[in-house]
Amino acid sequence: VFVGAHLGNWEMIPYFLGLAGFPAGFVARPIQYPRLDRLLRDLREISGSRVIDKSGAIEQCFHLLQTGGSVALLLDQDAGSHGTYLDFLGHPASTTITGALLARKTDTPLVTLALIRTGPFRYRMILNPPFQVPAGDDTREMLRQATRRLNRELGEMVRAHPDQWIWMHRRWRLR
Repeated sequence: VFVGAHLGNWEMIPYFLGLAGFPAGFVARPIQYPRLDRLLRDLREISGSRVIDKSGAIEQCFHLLQTGGSVALLLDQDAGSHGTYLDFLGHPASTTITGALLARKTDTPLVTLALIRTGPFRYRMILNPPFQVPAGDDTREMLRQATRRLNRELGEMVRAHPDQWIWMHRRWRLR
């Protein structure tokens, strides 16, 4: 399970994962403008990755992972009342545990990544070492621990490249 943020050129991550031999199901919300949505979908899928519509994505992600595929998610969004409040960049933020849940249920490692711009049309892929969701009796706490680690690793990437973090929505909404 690849986990990223709206950092660097996140739209090209599915393309590069496909080129590297790891085509992934990339969870995304459709864009309001159908022509632009089709263009972006085609670009995301050109190297073998595929777009999974955010609504109803869990079942498709489980199927992909159970059949040996990969999934890519962006974690830096407010999860609202469905989220778990965990630290992100020093502040409590409602965060989805979906990535950790998918990894735990399918015994798949988690990997944080970013595609960082290094110059005009030049990028560097950052991949942190993979890790497993810890086993234990308290599944909810194990999912929280794994998601804390994801938030920490993504936060480190954002701190290293703050000029490339493009997230204008309210990440830290009040409880």
